[in-house]
Amino acid sequence: MKQKDFAIIAAVVIFSGIVSVEASKYIFAKPANRQQQVVTVGAITTKFTQPSAIYFNNGSIDPAKTILVNLNANTTPFGTSSN
Repeated sequence: MKQKDFAIIAAVVIFSGIVSVEASKYIFAKPANRQQQVVTVGAITTKFTQPSAIYFNNGSIDPAKTILVNLNANTTPFGTSSN
């Protein structure tokens, strides 16, 4: 490469850097526009209120209970025999 090529490359790099910095000022939000309000959450306590009896009652089904469908000890479930 010649000395002239390095000068052209340097000029293109500097020009593109200046253009990109100026363009980013219009594209991206300014720091004043980046402020946003958030909701603060209160402290977690150990107190728990009981839920409504309409939804949670003593007569409801327990999904954690083990359900046995059949106590059959069939060793050949598909009807094949070992004759």
